[in-house]
This record gives sequence, structure tokens and C-alpha cells, in this order.
Amino acid sequence: MTVEALTQKYLHAQLAGKSSFHCTRRRLKQLFDPIRSTRLVDLTPLEVLTWHQNLRDRPHHANRALGILRAAIRWGVPLGLAKADPTVGVRRHHVDSRTRFLEQREVERLLKSLHLAPLQLRVFLQLTLFTGCRRGEARLAKWENINLSEQLWTKPRTKAGRWHTIPLTTQAIEALLQLPRVNQWIFQGMNGRPWSASAVEKAWGKFRQEIGLSDVRLHDLRRTAASHMVINGENLTVVQQMLDHASLQPTAIYARLNVSALARALQANADRFLGA
Repeated sequence: MTVEALTQKYLHAQLAGKSSFHCTRRRLKQLFDPIRSTRLVDLTPLEVLTWHQNLRDRPHHANRALGILRAAIRWGVPLGLAKADPTVGVRRHHVDSRTRFLEQREVERLLKSLHLAPLQLRVFLQLTLFTGCRRGEARLAKWENINLSEQLWTKPRTKAGRWHTIPLTTQAIEALLQLPRVNQWIFQGMNGRPWSASAVEKAWGKFRQEIGLSDVRLHDLRRTAASHMVINGENLTVVQQMLDHASLQPTAIYARLNVSALARALQANADRFLGA
């Protein structure tokens, strides 16, 4: 069995219906060419290491690709599809955690410029910013999961592998009501399919250049929603609920952004030093 055969079986048997399916399929197409046709029995740790190292100019994507290969092999071993794991000992590239979020003036610039964006992108950005949802959750949202009267959005399956219900703000509801209901998908793609990830990125890439936010990624809008809630004193448990994190640990990183209490303490300390 080749790497291609195993990863395709893993994709369709293990990830079908999950939010990671489309992203994984895209990475399999884009990053696996050097090892795609290699037989699993011939795939050595050195070959995996070389492949991973050759992707070091894209460390984030390289790490994700390695994770896919590792997960597919470990899934295949008990099924008799693979006998050993050649990814053992191959370490991920170091990647600094991204902390970019929009400051208040940037949020204002984005919102004031939305009239320049195509309608679908405009609503997509508002839904992401007002709910803190993941890009894929917005892209694959269906009308049947939106309860307008109760102002609730129930995501049937999130990255955490479970359903997640989140309240919709008045602004989010108003934005959604601007879109026509063509079929089950809120955000329309080609041939009755949802808006593709590449099309979303292309639309956002063009718009962000136009409004002077060229370094802002779509995921930064989710980070912006969480960051501003924490900065304004919201409880971390509430932010965790919005982000659908399984524990407080990944949410706790946002606590570092709320420096108002520290600022007051430092100022008081400086005043005491100076006898103020």
C-alpha cells in the first residue's frame, strides 16, 4: 500500500463529515507529492525527515502535513494497513504562536469599510467577528442550523468533534438576513456547494489589501473577538464557551492581554516610589 492509498482511506473513513476534512484533503494534494507514491513498507524515517525538512520554508504547513501522515499511519496500524510508524523521531518545526488581533481602531476601520466588500464577504466577516467562530464553521454553516427567533446558531460538529450552540448578536442576525436563501448553504459556492476555502481566502486577500490590513488573516478575526472580550473584563469561562475550547488552557492565553489591573498596580507602585 502506498502513502497515497493510506491517506485517502484515512481521509474518507476517519475524517468524513468532520470540519477538518476539506483542509486535510487540500494539504494532501498540495504537500505530499514527494512521498505520495512511496510504498509504506519502503518509507523510512530518513525519507520522512527529508520531506519534512524540504517544507521548512512553510513550517506551519509542514507540521500539519507531518501530523496528517502520523495520524494516518497510526490509524492504519491496528487495521493491518501499516506495520510501523516511520514518523517516530521526526520533530515538528518550531513555530512561534501567532498573537495578531485587531486593535479597536483597526476594528473600526474594518467595519467602516465593509460597504466596499462584496455582500457575501461582508456578511462572512461580520459573522466571524461577532461570534468568534472558526473560518470553516462559517463557511459550512447551513440555514437549518440558524434559529432566527431564538437568535441561536447550533453547529452540528465543530473541530472538537461535538455540537456547539452559540447566541447570535443582533448585528449578526441583521447581517445574515441580507443574504438570499439559495439552498442549504448560507455562503454559496459553485454548483450548489458551500463557499470554498480558497475562494474565501482570495476574496479576503483582495479586500484586506484595499483597506490597509494586509497582514490580517481570517483566523485573526476569531482571535480579535476573544481578545476584546478579555480586555474588557469578560470571564475566561465565557470566552472558552464562545471559542468552544475543551479546556481553559488554550483560552488562558488571552488572559495575558488584559493588562488593565497590572497597569493600575504598576502606576500605584511608581506613585508610591515618588511619594505621589
